[in-house]
Amino acid sequence: MDKCHTTTDVWERLMSILSQKNTDDIIYVYRLGKDQRPVKPHLLKCDVFEDFLDWLRDYYGSGRYHLLIRRGRVMVFSGNIAIES
Repeated sequence: MDKCHTTTDVWERLMSILSQKNTDDIIYVYRLGKDQRPVKPHLLKCDVFEDFLDWLRDYYGSGRYHLLIRRGRVMVFSGNIAIES
């Protein structure tokens, strides 16, 4: 018997986490280098808030970023995004 798996778009997952307003969530932001790997150390570490992506674009500008969101000790999101102005 074949099993169907539902996949969720990365943007949908990210927006869902941002809109949850969980006070335990911390986001780490890295710029992506030319090799598409995160440039360390992190650019930013802060609490998650709903308008975070707009704020990131306005404050740090457009570009490619790696986002990592932790809820306590559990990683709930990790992914690369591109933000255009």
